[in-house]
Amino acid sequence: INLSEIDLVLIGKVYRGLNFELGGYTNGALVFKSADNTSFIDAYLKLDNLILDKDTIGDFNINTNYNEKQQRFLIYAKSIAGKLRNMEMGGHIATDSKPAQVGINIAFDESPLSAFQAFLKGQLHIFSCKVSAKATLTGDLDHLVLDGEARLSDVRARVEYLKTIYSFS
Repeated sequence: INLSEIDLVLIGKVYRGLNFELGGYTNGALVFKSADNTSFIDAYLKLDNLILDKDTIGDFNINTNYNEKQQRFLIYAKSIAGKLRNMEMGGHIATDSKPAQVGINIAFDESPLSAFQAFLKGQLHIFSCKVSAKATLTGDLDHLVLDGEARLSDVRARVEYLKTIYSFS
């Protein structure tokens, strides 16, 4: 299936489990496949002006495919413009066990932490902050574990339940 200027708002309308608003557009291709009683999608996508809760994050390339021999769904994503500088994410979701096992590496350079505000709403409001990070997402789909390092600088944020603003570098 070739995709051209597909509005990402449609994902939120179809999948109501998102706890944030999604926007932007995608172009690319989806290829539906099936092997060994496993169905999967190979994807070659470019996300333009990805928006999370009315905040434009940037442009990304996303490629996925299924490795039949290793029974792994492979994922690679890279930021090409926007807030997340030099963001790369790559790894796999193993389909040979239930629940599926995850192994994904994530890294990005000094970027505004506000790019992640959609995931922190109700807990932390970020006025300003730069963050660089390297992390690994592991575990199974029911119990994900994020382990890594993040360097924060020029932080100004409010912890919502305390209504207290903190600043540090």
